[in-house]
Amino acid sequence: KEKEKRVAEKGRKNVLVKPARIIEGMKSVRIGLVQNASSVELKLSTDYSINAKRGGALVGQGAAGQICTVSVSPEGTLRCRLASYDIAADGPVVIRLADESGTCTIFGISAGKDNFWQNRSDRSYRGRIEISVADRKIKIINELSLEEYLYSVVPSEMLAKWPLEALKAQAVAARSEAMSKLGRHKADGYDFCPEVHCQS
Repeated sequence: KEKEKRVAEKGRKNVLVKPARIIEGMKSVRIGLVQNASSVELKLSTDYSINAKRGGALVGQGAAGQICTVSVSPEGTLRCRLASYDIAADGPVVIRLADESGTCTIFGISAGKDNFWQNRSDRSYRGRIEISVADRKIKIINELSLEEYLYSVVPSEMLAKWPLEALKAQAVAARSEAMSKLGRHKADGYDFCPEVHCQS
């Protein structure tokens, strides 16, 4: 019954957002979401394509609301299992949404590492999702504009119902913090981790 309940919950998660106004020359950032998973389940809220990171060749396509299970094959390559077929990729892939209002929900993602409030939850992300294999483990990076990054950081640090001027000040502080820490995890292939070490 618990498994049936969990499947039903996944079926309901189809998060859409208002697309951000992207200004030419706006800085983009890379967030390391998952580092050492053996498998991960994703759900995209719009149709999407899976492209090779190098060269951009189309590897596969998926439909809105479809669960995609990402794992490592016995040969150590990336495997994406969709409803009707499997996709195998030798190198990193990038998931691109067909609609800017779409998001990627990652199920059971870890949050609050080494804190008393550490937990697992389903989280939805804007932007591009890059998936690769490192040491036979799944690595997921979210690439998005700095402003879209702040859409998530500010309400993670303060409640949305707090006074508007306080939220504005938090947005300025969070943007300044991000700019000062840009490239903090460069050796890992991304700018920030999603923990309090960088910004929540």
